[in-house]
Amino acid sequence: PPKVSVLMNCLNGARWLREAIESVQAQTYENWELIFWDDKSTDESWWIARQMANSDPRIRCFRGPGGQTLGMSRTLATSKAQGEYLAILDCDDLWKPQKLGYQVKTMQAHQEAAFCFSDCDVIDPAGHVTGSAFARTPPPDQGTPLYRALLTRPNFMLCPTILFRLSVVRQVGGFRMTFGSAETYDLCVRLAKDHHALWSPLRFAQHRRHPGQTNGTGKAAIYHEVLQVMKEHRSWRHPA
Repeated sequence: PPKVSVLMNCLNGARWLREAIESVQAQTYENWELIFWDDKSTDESWWIARQMANSDPRIRCFRGPGGQTLGMSRTLATSKAQGEYLAILDCDDLWKPQKLGYQVKTMQAHQEAAFCFSDCDVIDPAGHVTGSAFARTPPPDQGTPLYRALLTRPNFMLCPTILFRLSVVRQVGGFRMTFGSAETYDLCVRLAKDHHALWSPLRFAQHRRHPGQTNGTGKAAIYHEVLQVMKEHRSWRHPA
């Protein structure tokens, strides 16, 4: 079976989809499966993914009913996962070739860790590097409880850099299905409360910023969900 299950949730992501999938195929670590979950896209996304799956059996394509939260779609995609580890790559982001290999080796060496993550490039729509995640918001020092930092600092951990231990994700209940924006942040907070996490300053991914991501009601939804998580964990001041 594959060691790593890669979730790629898609809703009209055709513009950069082929490039994103190719960055998974370019990994030096090859024991992975890509779970492509399409939420009834109306562009060419489904056709592109199916075409690439025809020549690479590691790509598994599924279609949801549409109209669901991202948390629900990630949950449905996770239910198809066969790997020991779980990674997320959205259709507009990219991985560098060493990403999975380095992180799998890290997780195998640290069985106590529930997940690991890294710094990443921030790129514009054309793919030009404009900065990095850690330059904008540095993570805490290694060994510092990540749980507290996630609840008190601006976001320093971006989805394409994370590798989860899938058994622990399932232990804590997986993604919150009612969330449509902060489902991964919420999962990381719940994992960090009782488990260890590791991070690297190396940039193993590229996170694309573009106008269609989080403007208008999208930003309001993120703030609302993040605030909800913080309220639920208001007892974080205990020594954990």
